[in-house]
Amino acid sequence: MSSAQWLELAVTALQRKSCQVELVPDAAAAAAALTRLLPAGAAVTRHESCPVPAPGTLRPTREELLRAEYAITGATAIAADTGTLLLAEEDGFGRAISNTAPTHICVAGVSAIVPDVYAGTVRCQEWALTTAGKPSPRYITMIGGPSRTADIEFVLIQGVHGPGAVHVILVANL
Repeated sequence: MSSAQWLELAVTALQRKSCQVELVPDAAAAAAALTRLLPAGAAVTRHESCPVPAPGTLRPTREELLRAEYAITGATAIAADTGTLLLAEEDGFGRAISNTAPTHICVAGVSAIVPDVYAGTVRCQEWALTTAGKPSPRYITMIGGPSRTADIEFVLIQGVHGPGAVHVILVANL
């Protein structure tokens, strides 16, 4: 498949999982998209994996995590077939950040798109080798869209065990 076909497949999979997807040309446009999504004065946390300048508390305290309305992360890989976001890291903050705020915003380059979750885990291993000098990362967080459950009377509810909304900003030239 061509790069354009992988991109189309990834966008479709993400949207099927109720993610809001925006394709932007460069880092400046991604920063502008973040500005549009974040209300003035909102409590924001961010992870160092975010590839563009972004507002928010880096390495937040527990109180800051629990108070956050928005969380911003990057993605080590995006599985095109399922729309799964993969975040490789060593410290565990990405999982905490992406899971606690009601809205998660992921900013990633189109180059992060891989065919499937298996290829995504290989990309995470490559990240670990180049970043930490080890064969695999300590943590891989896999995000499959907004949190949802139908535990009670089979009624689907979003945002119970994690963010109720996930926005993905895909950057063409990053």
